Amino acid sequence: MYEKERVLSGPYYIFNVDQEYSKLFVGGYPSSFHIQDAVIASSFEGEMEELMIGDIPVSFWNFVDGENNQKSALERDKLINFAPSRGYRFDRHGYAILSKKSSQITPDTRKFIIKLSFKTFVEDGLIYLMGKGRQFLSLEMRNGQLLYQYDLGEGTIVLRSLDKYNDGNWHTLEAIRQDTMGALKVDDHTVASSQERGTTKPLASSDHIYFGGYPPNAKRPYDSVTNNGFEGCIDDVVILDTSVDLTRNVQAFGVMPGCPVRVISGMLIRRS
Repeated sequence: MYEKERVLSGPYYIFNVDQEYSKLFVGGYPSSFHIQDAVIASSFEGEMEELMIGDIPVSFWNFVDGENNQKSALERDKLINFAPSRGYRFDRHGYAILSKKSSQITPDTRKFIIKLSFKTFVEDGLIYLMGKGRQFLSLEMRNGQLLYQYDLGEGTIVLRSLDKYNDGNWHTLEAIRQDTMGALKVDDHTVASSQERGTTKPLASSDHIYFGGYPPNAKRPYDSVTNNGFEGCIDDVVILDTSVDLTRNVQAFGVMPGCPVRVISGMLIRRS
């Protein structure tokens, strides 16, 4: 409901903390810890919830040490989002495997359309993959650009955006394949398209489809598809006019349900 922003002057833009020695305090800090002089309050009395650092939720119950925090707080009955999220935040090492049959996605071998929303700061990562045998269809971030590939058995068609989209903002993506025609749209604008000659080939794929990555113990059958997992948020997925809930998956790893509305991409600090 309220925001306060300020930009610090100077060339420094990295909040550089040492992972071995830096500590995170919530609600106060012990008297033995030497805090910077700018911090004048040493404790907090009240209730807190939904701590986010960047776009990562942090559990209050996962603390290393604590005092006077044995009593849990009652969940608020105001400002609650009653609409459950159908998307995931992926941590670059995770993935979500869905069943087309369980998701009630009606197969169409001649046509395929996927729409989704995404946001990320990372240049590389797999967004979507489906396939069977030599045939596949994939979407990924590569060098900040969107890369759309599919192979109907006669060679890989590659469509790539010119602009980069790893800016931490929400973008809509739409990938289309209709017979021998392919198109990639971002934010309702066509950024790449292809019309191939030859006979129409169907696209074969297994029942499992992959979002955000691929299981590390599974054999990767497609050399042109990235090995990097996606780091960021994927939501509002629609395949062939069917809304897809990522949380209703066959298997998932390294994911968190829901995506924050606003992402704090970094903080500024000057080191002495």
